[in-house]
Amino acid sequence: MDNEYITVKKWYDDNVDLYTSKSALLLHDQLSYFISKLPSGGKILDIGCGPGHDTEYFSKKGFDAIGVDFSSKMIQFSKNTRKFGEFKKIDILDLDKYFTANCFNGIWSSSSITHLKKNDIVKALKQIKRIVLPKSPVVIIVKKRTKRKLRKNKILFNEFYKKDIQEYCKKSGLFIKSFQTFKALNMEWFFIHTEKR
Repeated sequence: MDNEYITVKKWYDDNVDLYTSKSALLLHDQLSYFISKLPSGGKILDIGCGPGHDTEYFSKKGFDAIGVDFSSKMIQFSKNTRKFGEFKKIDILDLDKYFTANCFNGIWSSSSITHLKKNDIVKALKQIKRIVLPKSPVVIIVKKRTKRKLRKNKILFNEFYKKDIQEYCKKSGLFIKSFQTFKALNMEWFFIHTEKR
């Protein structure tokens, strides 16, 4: 594993409680929009599930939800504290190794490609495209870039201009159905609803 990714993984392993208490909020409007596009009881993959709050939400709503994360401590936390949902330690860049083509009715990726190096973003999105069913929603949530000069983060954390995320989706073969901006945690985020044709 690349050194930058090891640093990201270590930060999440070391900060489960901090992240869970400060950042793991349910985005009710966005979650409701996503599940409105899914068949009842459909199969959802929550990529970069962290402490499992979104996976559990989907499962409570009657969906077959699997949460994956590359932080073993986050997955252990989810397994220990969440009463609903299935959790597996899987890296976003290894989805092809674990899931067959066209096996999910929807994919939820909240702030997960944020931690990828630019040359790995399309690689990850292409794997996502392969494992989701055609015409099924793939939601991507990333932080909106508002400043030319970014502040230095402790870990790899990308912010995106609209044109950049549009280009990544285009290169990976995901068609953008809806593109919205919303505020959470005193920051602006992009909510992108994509699908494969």
